[in-house]
Amino acid sequence: MNQNIICVSSIDWDFLWQQHQELMSAYAKQGSTVLFIENTGVRTPKFKDMPRVVKRIKNWLKGTKGFRKEMDNLYVYSPLFLPFPYSRIARFINRKIIISAVKNWMKSVGFYEPIIWSFLPTYLTLDIAKNIEHKLLVYYCTDNFSATSLDAKKITKIENSVIRLSDLVFVMSLNLTRHCRKFNQHVFRVPMGVNLERFTKVRQASIPRPKELLEINAPIIGYVGGIRHSLDQELIRRLAEELKYCVFVFVGPIQTKVAILKKSKNIILVDAKEHKDNPG
Repeated sequence: MNQNIICVSSIDWDFLWQQHQELMSAYAKQGSTVLFIENTGVRTPKFKDMPRVVKRIKNWLKGTKGFRKEMDNLYVYSPLFLPFPYSRIARFINRKIIISAVKNWMKSVGFYEPIIWSFLPTYLTLDIAKNIEHKLLVYYCTDNFSATSLDAKKITKIENSVIRLSDLVFVMSLNLTRHCRKFNQHVFRVPMGVNLERFTKVRQASIPRPKELLEINAPIIGYVGGIRHSLDQELIRRLAEELKYCVFVFVGPIQTKVAILKKSKNIILVDAKEHKDNPG
């Protein structure tokens, strides 16, 4: 594969490593040139989001006018914008700022006719698709954004427009497949994957167990990822009851209430770890 790709991401590059970074870095290693646009959000920030705002400013300062080279063939754009995703005035200003900056960058590096690959079903995706000439528009539907917060529910109509406009739609689950096929027939289910090579290297090497696992002598059923609202905690609790001789170890950030999981003595919650440490 040797393409130009604009990735409209729903997370920042240095956030928890997910399919966003995994896919785009893989394309870059295969010879494609990738512009990774960091998250512009689906809701208006609140006071608790101030650290993220400060971090965005720092990321912008890392590069030249917000653009920086992260690895061979992969560039990250940390845009500064008005964080009001459903305001017409803010959308107009953001469109002028972001699209103008992206076009200038494209011209400076000889980047043309990209594939636009979006994880973010917002006005920004629509504006980029309508204002930048491209080969293909791909939408990867990884989540039901309207269920993440009351503010995010406003995104439903916009997401439906993104689905209709897309040439290809990838989804994570059967429920998302059914939803997206109401608006587009070119929908393909691609469930979450894993880079097995990293885990194989760790299994073959003689490395000590992480401290969190040292005292576990039972078989381990492991999970790496965010502990979110979509996790069926009651089902996991029932499994833990049935498999008392096993220990369930969850490695990842706790992003929802976990009172149900904490009821079981053979369920261990480990906080988020560096991506490089997860295979261990």
